[in-house]
Amino acid sequence: MSSRNTHSRAPVNEIRFNWLFIRRFFVLFKIMFTGVFSSTLALFIVLLGVIEQLLTYHIGILPSEFYEVLGGRDGDAFRMTSVKAICLILAKAFILTSVTYSTNVLYLHWRQRICHRIHLLYFSRFVYYEINHLQAYRDVDNPDQRITQDVEKTCRTFSDIFSKVIMSPFIIGYYTYKTGMSSGYIGPLSIFCYFIVATIINKFLMSPIVRLVAEQEQKEGDFRFKHVSVRNHSEAIAFYQSGSLEKLFTEKDLENLLNTQQKLINWRFFLTYSNNTFDYFGAILSYLIIAIPILLLGTYDDVSPVAMSGIISRNSFYYMYLINSFSTLTDLTARVSDMAGTTHRVVQLYEYLLDLNSDYTDSSWSEEVCYGNDVFFPKKVENEKSQKSSKYLTNVNSTSNGMPILTLQNASLRLPNSTAYLIENLSLELQIGRNVLITGDSSSGKSSLFRVFCGFWKLSDGSIVRHVPNRLPWVLYLPQKPYFPRASLRQQLVYPFRETYCSDSVQDSERLINMLRFLKLDHLVERCGGLDKVVEWDWNHVLTPGESQRLSILRVFYHRPAVAFMDEVTSAIGADYEKQVYETLRTEGVTVVSIGHRHSLRSFHQVELHLNGHGSYTLSAID
Repeated sequence: MSSRNTHSRAPVNEIRFNWLFIRRFFVLFKIMFTGVFSSTLALFIVLLGVIEQLLTYHIGILPSEFYEVLGGRDGDAFRMTSVKAICLILAKAFILTSVTYSTNVLYLHWRQRICHRIHLLYFSRFVYYEINHLQAYRDVDNPDQRITQDVEKTCRTFSDIFSKVIMSPFIIGYYTYKTGMSSGYIGPLSIFCYFIVATIINKFLMSPIVRLVAEQEQKEGDFRFKHVSVRNHSEAIAFYQSGSLEKLFTEKDLENLLNTQQKLINWRFFLTYSNNTFDYFGAILSYLIIAIPILLLGTYDDVSPVAMSGIISRNSFYYMYLINSFSTLTDLTARVSDMAGTTHRVVQLYEYLLDLNSDYTDSSWSEEVCYGNDVFFPKKVENEKSQKSSKYLTNVNSTSNGMPILTLQNASLRLPNSTAYLIENLSLELQIGRNVLITGDSSSGKSSLFRVFCGFWKLSDGSIVRHVPNRLPWVLYLPQKPYFPRASLRQQLVYPFRETYCSDSVQDSERLINMLRFLKLDHLVERCGGLDKVVEWDWNHVLTPGESQRLSILRVFYHRPAVAFMDEVTSAIGADYEKQVYETLRTEGVTVVSIGHRHSLRSFHQVELHLNGHGSYTLSAID
């Protein structure tokens, strides 16, 4: 519908372990460490890591102490060393458990912060609609999966490796010093060269894995979405008796997923082989380094065999621990490659959400938030009539017949990515007290015009001026397909407000029950166990089409807006119910803009806008 800023987007072939990943990871990093809690807990984990390394050091040199006391046949020293060993092991077990617990808490906090930040952008204005429905953003596949599963996997993986990555520089620095003191510069240099070779090889193997992980998550989302689609449309599929065809479609999505996973398994084989090879060669390398001071330098020629066993044990611990620290980092490459794939997907979504929100920020509208609903006001009133009607922005009760609601001037509308006009050069003023019926063949642009009225489609040409806020209590839209969240019956009736914002008094409850009784829906009270019990079933699947439409209409009865935009909301109910609905709305003073096909609707409206398709229309008074 409009041009988009694409400065932050990256082609799919750039999804690999590269500088783009590092930049995107730091986007998440800044979100995760916003606030005091994350930083404080991270420092606490670092402190635990320092304590754990001190304990590891003392546990690591215990064998050398046992060699010496056993070699010297010193019973008292043996008992003291045994008690020391038990205390060190108990302390390390407690510290390791504390680190695991703390990183799990950190994972929860990170996931909460990232999801909150994404939700803030995702549910702002009509972003959730645009990113799911408009073609310009179809390359952001499965946003629901990115928010739920990909964020979870990214936070979980990073919390698992966090303490290891943070402590590695300190551990490597300390044991490099210890290794150098006992073997000279050759020992540390050999280990560092060994690690550099391993890093280069693993970097080459990681890049395709990162891309395949991102592709796997996309295929997982497609496969899951197919099953959700079958669940949501199971009745239609049953009527068509097309289960075998749907099986073929579903199996195709499964085949695509498994093919990607097979490629991922193949590349992980080589990465795992590389890691295992360097791990086991690392053990041999430690003995080669031990041999340097003993065989080449002759450093310990005058040391007794008992003392020599302790020295070998102590030095082998230094070398092995330094090599193990590097091996731990190389072993993390498999986890990091998985995290890189999901990080790309999460931050790519975040970049698109920022892009969409910047479009609204730069537009000619300002925002006011009320009960979580988004409202659009013109920053500049373009004509005298708008100036006169602007006083109605503050009080819905002051509306009067003839007051303008919305004005279209030479408005033209095209479908996204299309040059054909749905509506061309339409000039129309909606007014309080004048009901408008919009008719026309299927795909002539009736619902599209409602999307323009609501604000999540933009005009191709012309202008639109909203003289009243585009929200309750002034305006309420009822879409063609009713929507009911998983919540209580009271919440269904007061939607889109939260039930906690509405009165739960006896009088209000009686009013709701009377409304339900009026449209023969009072049986839902017993079925739901009362107005306030949250049911576990899906309202959209349990209610019949007629019940769904009547329950949706009751929202207009409850809120009594100045204007109700209703898209074929009586198509599944009888003529008697339809008459009751429109007569009640007239009695309540609700102006109606309806989309419908029934000829009986004409008696409840004063003006008919008939869309002929291909841009033409007819606007006429109803006799």
